[in-house]
Amino acid sequence: MGKAYVWRAAIIAAVVNVVLNPGVAWLETRELDFVSAARIAAYLVLATMVLCLLISTLGARRVHRELRSGHPTPHGGTAEEKRLLAKLPATPWLFGLLLGLAFAVVAIVVIAVVELLDFHGFAFGTFVTFMVCYTGGLAFLVMRWTIVRQLMEAAARVG
Repeated sequence: MGKAYVWRAAIIAAVVNVVLNPGVAWLETRELDFVSAARIAAYLVLATMVLCLLISTLGARRVHRELRSGHPTPHGGTAEEKRLLAKLPATPWLFGLLLGLAFAVVAIVVIAVVELLDFHGFAFGTFVTFMVCYTGGLAFLVMRWTIVRQLMEAAARVG
C-alpha cells in the first residue's frame, strides 16, 4: 500500500463527492434562483459533518481490510501531515467528527467574514459550482488524512 493507493482512494472519494454533494444541493435548492448566505452556511455545516464522518469511517474500514489481506508495508503522508495527524485520535468516527467540526467552523467563519463584506449569497449555478469545488477538495483531504492516520496507527501497532 503505497503513495498510489493513497492518491487513488483520495481521488475516488473526491470524484464521488463532486457528484453526490452538489446533486443533493441541487435537489434541495433547484427551485431557487438565489441561495442566501445563511442557507449556504447551513448546507456547508451539514455537508461537512456528514462527509467527514462517512469518509473517515468508510476509509478506515477499507485501510484495515487492505492491511488484513497482507498488502505491502504501510506508507503515506508527509512529515508535516504525520505531525498534525498524530495529535488527532485514530478512532475513525472521532477523527471524522473532529475534522468535520474544524472544517465546519472554518466554513462558518468564512461565510460570516464575507457577509460583512456585503456578500448575501450565490446565484444557483454559482452555488452548485462552489459545492463541486468545496466538497471535492474536502473529500480528497479527508480521505487522504484518514488513510495516513490509519497507516500511522497500524505502523505503531506493528513497531
